[in-house]
Amino acid sequence: MTNLAYTYEPEEMEVHSEEKAKAQKPKRKKKSILGRMYGLTLLFVLVSLSLVAIDEMQSLSTMQDNIKKIQMENSRLEKQVREAQAKLERIKNGKRIEEEAMAKLGMVYPTEQNKVYINSKENTVARKKVNEEKVFGILTTLFGGK
Repeated sequence: MTNLAYTYEPEEMEVHSEEKAKAQKPKRKKKSILGRMYGLTLLFVLVSLSLVAIDEMQSLSTMQDNIKKIQMENSRLEKQVREAQAKLERIKNGKRIEEEAMAKLGMVYPTEQNKVYINSKENTVARKKVNEEKVFGILTTLFGGK
């Protein structure tokens, strides 16, 4: 290449072009060790916080599932309680018991002819007499006497 003021040789052109390339290349700043440590520390903190957030979200999801299960169980038990209370009310109703006893078991109210009155003192004396007779009968059988 020629310049009116100066003539360049091909070797000079190569040297000159290398100098231009070096001049155009942006110089990279060297990071200090403290800057790199700061960056790594910041990255570690962000990753740690992300992991904690993910764990908390998982715990929250698990708790929500447990709450739903407990609510379903609670509503099922409340239904059972209502059914049991209704059944208890039906059973407590004396008129219903009376109707079932008459219909299923054929029970009737006793009339004056069906009633039997027992004197408890006479009953005790009669039982003693029956027991004495039984004992005497057993002894007679055992010892062969009449």
